[in-house]
Amino acid sequence: MKFMISAALAALLLAYPWPSFFRASPDTDDLALSAAATSIRDAAVDRQIVVIGELHGTREIPLLVARLVDGWAKDGPVRVALELSHAHQPALDRWVSGGDRAAALQEMRAVDPLWTRAPEFHDGRRNLEVLDLLDHLRALRAAGRNVGVLAFDGNGASEGAAARDLAMAERLRAAHAALPDTRWIVVTGNVHAMKFVPEYCPQCQESLTKHLVDLRPFAVDVSAAAGAFHACSAPAPCGPIPVRTNPASAGRVRDDRTPFDYRVVLPRFTPARMP
Repeated sequence: MKFMISAALAALLLAYPWPSFFRASPDTDDLALSAAATSIRDAAVDRQIVVIGELHGTREIPLLVARLVDGWAKDGPVRVALELSHAHQPALDRWVSGGDRAAALQEMRAVDPLWTRAPEFHDGRRNLEVLDLLDHLRALRAAGRNVGVLAFDGNGASEGAAARDLAMAERLRAAHAALPDTRWIVVTGNVHAMKFVPEYCPQCQESLTKHLVDLRPFAVDVSAAAGAFHACSAPAPCGPIPVRTNPASAGRVRDDRTPFDYRVVLPRFTPARMP
C-alpha cells in the first residue's frame, strides 16, 4: 500500500525542532524527504520556476528533487536544471533519452576534469547522487513522462561571481522561453537562489534568481538540523563540513529581509558519495 503524506503532516515534520543528536533511520529519512517535497509543491502552487537553494554535496538534495519531479511530472512537463557546465548538455540529453550511464559519464569527464579529481579538489556538485538523479529522470522518460535536464553553468572560466550569475540566469531565461509551459526545478547553491542581496550578506553578488524575478521564481532554502555536506572552505581542502546546529525555522517566509519564499529543514544531511 502506498503511503500518502498530507500537507498538514508535511508541515509538522518539517517544522519540528529536531535535536542535534537525532539519528534518523532510512525510513524516517524517506518520510522526511517525501514530506519536504509535498510541502514545497503545496507552497509553490502555480509557480513555473522553483529554485532549490542547496548546500552542495549532499545525499538528500538529489533525492528531494527526484520526489519533486515524481509529483509534478504527473501533471505536465518538468525539467531539472543543474549547476553544471552547459558543455555537459549533449551527454545529458543522450543519457536521459535512454543512453548509457557509463558512456555519458565518460563524455562528461572529457569536458569537465573536475569529475576525475579527488574529492578534496572540488565542491561536491559532481557526485554519485546527481548521477542517480539523472538515472531516475531517464527511467521516468522511458515510462512516458515528459521530463528532461538542463546544465546551466558556464565552462569554468574565471568570469567573476556577478557575471557568472547573470550568464546562468540568461541560460535559464532562454530555456524557459523555449518551454514556457514547463515546470522548472532549478538546483543551485543557496547564494545563487536568493531573490535579492540580503543585509546579512552585503558581499554577495546579485544572484541568478534576482535576475529572473520578473518570472516569479519560488526560492526555497533547504537546510538540515544535523549532519554534514561536501563543500570547499578556504584555506582547508574541500570535504565534509558540519551543518550549523541552529537552522532557521521551516515554512513560508513572511518577512521582507529574508531572500527566500520558503524554507525546508531536513533532519540531517549526509555527505554525497564522490565518483
